[in-house]
Amino acid sequence: MMLQFKQRVVPTSLIDIMQRVKGLKSSSLELQKIIRAMNKEADLSPLDGEAVKNIAGLQFALRQFAEEKGLAAMAVQCWTAIQEVYGISSCYALGRLTDAGLLTACEVDIYGALTMLVQHSASLKTTRPHFIDWTIQHQEKNNVFLSWHCGNAPPSLVCKGCSINVMSHSILSKPLGKGNTVGTAEFPLKPGVVTLNRLTERDGRFKMLITTGKILQPNQALRGSWSWVQVENLDKLYRTLVKEGFTHHASLIHGDYTTAVREACELLAIDTVIV
Repeated sequence: MMLQFKQRVVPTSLIDIMQRVKGLKSSSLELQKIIRAMNKEADLSPLDGEAVKNIAGLQFALRQFAEEKGLAAMAVQCWTAIQEVYGISSCYALGRLTDAGLLTACEVDIYGALTMLVQHSASLKTTRPHFIDWTIQHQEKNNVFLSWHCGNAPPSLVCKGCSINVMSHSILSKPLGKGNTVGTAEFPLKPGVVTLNRLTERDGRFKMLITTGKILQPNQALRGSWSWVQVENLDKLYRTLVKEGFTHHASLIHGDYTTAVREACELLAIDTVIV
């Protein structure tokens, strides 16, 4: 990636980021501005004041680091160190960063962050993507899968009339405790046509998966940030993921950007796998 595309990867540690958070006073104007915005868009009632400060501080610190280093996107180690040491989950902060135009992926997935960046650029930066897991098939409906992650979706993607609830992590709260894992923004995404992409690399050769689908109107109460996505042929899509070596992570964006992504890949000498 660095050789072919001249991309610059700047590593840092959670300790360095959280040291920035510790240096913030509760009365900080920047911190208070973020906390007011969080309270306007989401239900923070399960969180105590320290957790709210740490989540807002994490957003501020990551943004500060990105601006200092001139970053366009980030991939963050989101479990389990941050829960065990600092008592929060990073999901809500990551979603808010993506909403602000700093594309942020989970689980230190660098190529996932680049996929988000490609999608965001394809939309001319008008639409925010959602970094997802796409491995769960609907139990009853054909050609429908769960587009899901723990609670990292940009709040602007919430479905009409739905609320955003900031909660304890639906998975990590069991081994680590609810009080140590607060910070997941949980809500269904708005329905509509979406594009799904995934960039991967093997032996210096890059390829991009391109497919489209449709988010269905939500009619359930599920954990995490989620949507049921209907595609033309889910069996073919899943076979392609396995055969072509794509991972369980992808990026989803509202709208059909197939042409823009395909043409960008042609210019960048990235192979395309279209399903």
